Amino acid sequence: MLQTLRNWMYRSKIVEINKLNYNVLSLKLEKPVNYSFKEGQLAYLSLNEETRRPFSIASTNSDTFLEFIIKIYEERKGFTFSLLSLSKNSSIFISDPLGSISFKDSGVFIAGGTGIVPFLSILRELKNKKSLKENTLIFSNKTEKDIFLKEELNNLQENSLNLIHTLTRESLPNYMNKRIDLTFLKENIKDFNQYFYICGPIRLVGETQHFLRILGADPDKIIMET
Repeated sequence: MLQTLRNWMYRSKIVEINKLNYNVLSLKLEKPVNYSFKEGQLAYLSLNEETRRPFSIASTNSDTFLEFIIKIYEERKGFTFSLLSLSKNSSIFISDPLGSISFKDSGVFIAGGTGIVPFLSILRELKNKKSLKENTLIFSNKTEKDIFLKEELNNLQENSLNLIHTLTRESLPNYMNKRIDLTFLKENIKDFNQYFYICGPIRLVGETQHFLRILGADPDKIIMET
């Protein structure tokens, strides 16, 4: 398996690294020559060609760099923690793109935490094409401090994206303060005959697709990572 992995890994360098909030990191990498992907896909990252982890691509295919937005689990001292030791020009390996999330048609994007990352890639491309209208993003976080890229999300909203923020462990004005459950979906979605894109914690993804089916959504129009 490792030999096969090495055959489709590209060596790259970090061109920019920034913390987006207290536990989320943005890595912008050199884009390998002729590297192409569909917005919504992911790739494996590795520091040594052996230990590797999959992360969604946040940039668009037309960008000159590859951006990965990654939640850092410092307490686990694992792969994501090791990323904190990297800096500009550090080497990193990238796999070919893969994954089952891609844009089919306008619809509702439902994301929990860094589950928003593949949708950022799609929504950024839709903005480039001036096609955000008739798309909704429901972004669920535990608290306000967990939200990242607020300014960019507000800009997407100003460009016709219907944006709904909800917090599950904090009650604040200007936010919904509810978990995404059957009642939430029924109250905030009028058309269940459209596409639904779901990404986030396993429980959120599983429960949400179940609730959507109960509410009449077409299973073939529910897109999630499989």
